[in-house]
Amino acid sequence: MMMAQINPSLLAQMPQAGTSGWILAASKFTYYNAAITKGSDLSTANITIATATAQCGANAKCKGFTYRCKQQQCAAPPGIVTVLFKGDANLISNSAWAAYVKYVPPPPTPAPAPTNFSIAKSYGSHMVLQRAPQRATIWGFTNSTDPISVQLAVDGGSSTVATVSAKLLPGSRWVAVLPATKAALSANGGGAQKHTVTVLQGAMSIALTDVLFGEVWACSGQSNMAFILENSFGGADLVQQANDYPELRLFTTAKKTATVPMLELLGVEQPWSVANNVSVSDDGKARVGVGSGDDNWLYMSAVCYLYGLGVHKALGVPVGLMNTNWGGTAIQDWMGADALAACVHEEVAPVQQQQQQQGRGRLALSAPVSAPRVPTHLFNAMVSPLLNHTIAGVVWWQGESNGGAPVPYGCQMAALVADWRAKWHAGSNGNTAAAFPFGLVQLAGCPDDSDSIAGVAIRMFQTGGSANSTPSGHLPNALMPNTFMAVAYDLGDETSPFGAVHIRYKTDVADRLVAGGLKQAYGFADSYTGPVFAGAKKFSSTAGSNSANTVTLSFTNTGAKGLALSAMNVSTVHPQTNWSGATPFEVCVGNTSTCALMSRFDGWSAPATTAIGADGSSVVLGLDASSGTVAAVRFAWRGYPCQHKQCGLYSKAEHLPPPPFWVELK
Repeated sequence: MMMAQINPSLLAQMPQAGTSGWILAASKFTYYNAAITKGSDLSTANITIATATAQCGANAKCKGFTYRCKQQQCAAPPGIVTVLFKGDANLISNSAWAAYVKYVPPPPTPAPAPTNFSIAKSYGSHMVLQRAPQRATIWGFTNSTDPISVQLAVDGGSSTVATVSAKLLPGSRWVAVLPATKAALSANGGGAQKHTVTVLQGAMSIALTDVLFGEVWACSGQSNMAFILENSFGGADLVQQANDYPELRLFTTAKKTATVPMLELLGVEQPWSVANNVSVSDDGKARVGVGSGDDNWLYMSAVCYLYGLGVHKALGVPVGLMNTNWGGTAIQDWMGADALAACVHEEVAPVQQQQQQQGRGRLALSAPVSAPRVPTHLFNAMVSPLLNHTIAGVVWWQGESNGGAPVPYGCQMAALVADWRAKWHAGSNGNTAAAFPFGLVQLAGCPDDSDSIAGVAIRMFQTGGSANSTPSGHLPNALMPNTFMAVAYDLGDETSPFGAVHIRYKTDVADRLVAGGLKQAYGFADSYTGPVFAGAKKFSSTAGSNSANTVTLSFTNTGAKGLALSAMNVSTVHPQTNWSGATPFEVCVGNTSTCALMSRFDGWSAPATTAIGADGSSVVLGLDASSGTVAAVRFAWRGYPCQHKQCGLYSKAEHLPPPPFWVELK
């Protein structure tokens, strides 16, 4: 590495976390920018690495640093060198740190200054801004230093409600924070109060009309999130019913990639629109049954729309949905550089090395799609430009493209959630909650003609975990707090014309997601989300010549009437391997290796009996006394364990299943 001198006075001026410099707030890796004051390159510049070593040494947690400098910037002063400090010596090894360096992008590059002042593309008439107690942010670009003001007026009112001054920022940007505004009813009746937002600079003005205040949610993921409403079961009716919900507002980004985090969207597929039978139905652009269909699934996402509709009905306020997805993509594409770095020690390429982690594995797509699969590129182009918005939360459906590498996914999912939260909080000037609610869909049942267990383990790793840490299997948990999950393994759709991976039971998925969102995000105590596995105990007793061996599995959140066993309806179209349908449970006799979470079939078999415990909140597995010591139990451990809602164990009153799980018996 080239060595030179860092000016200590400039180090003191470097932007710290929480200030206005280009930094990755609340992350393990922080950008520090300093100007090159003299010298033609880094080897002779007065801004380099030597004094940074002392700065790093003064911080007990700082382990190392690197830098980035564009060649044209370093050629002659003034220029910029970015020194990147590694934040915690315990979180990443030296080898992983070295591997990470290649992923480090420069700080986000501001978009070229427009010829006239403008508002960001993710804003527009008919949009929803986040309601009180949060404050909505609004921003855009300008090539002038003249003051900018933003006026908020109630439609039909006699005066402006509020006027705020915008702040001019580097990169020809401006940003304003509106006062906290409630989602109120119109004084004239007829629904929610409409507003006009007017941005003024000199003689120029931009007006956004028909603006509502309510709840704003972002929706992201791959093709099951992209899957449009009209292709769902009951889709034709759902499309027409959209006319009844004009306070649902929809926005969809265009599918674009970028090598660095962008300030502005590179394209918009669907500008803010009022929900109706046209705005939710892709304007007739979708073509049914063409391969995976992804490139033709432009808007509106069925699950995103139905989730928003459920929130709207429950809260009685407008809901805005920001839809940003791309089919066939891996989670790494949606991770920022910080999140990617946090998991580089567990990195496994999701496509090329699917077979490494779990048997043969599979990429759950019905046909190849044109997707980038380049780490960070979708975060850069399709998420980063949205980070200045104030939002209520995010819902996510992705993981099929990572099904062959489940173990790394545990770290990746947790890191993505933490990173998006940190950056959305910072980007919105703290108006988006630092730990905003994050909901996800656990992967649905998907058959594999050659391997009945393919793609199972990732369902547990969607809740976090690593090679050295067993996932909890449910949300929320200590690693991923303030999260919620829609269980979907019992919603398989093997005859879907869009490929079995693209299930049409989107209303079922959304209903479960809404239940979790209402409970976690809005405190609806009576919103029921399904049973959760809590623990296991082995019991052994001997009386004379009779012996009894059992395992008792305890559950929480078992509903109004407790648990119920029901007959399993196992698919006969695809191989199930020792999965007869008599019980959704398996027990393993063997050692730690034979019965491990990532094990396949050897040593595993059905318990002798399965029964609901006397308390109604437990399941008792009867074991064959001659079979040996049971080391582990697993539940619903197949890629396609059953036909629709017939997986053997549910809450009796609500008919919701627990998530699949694996547990080692101590």
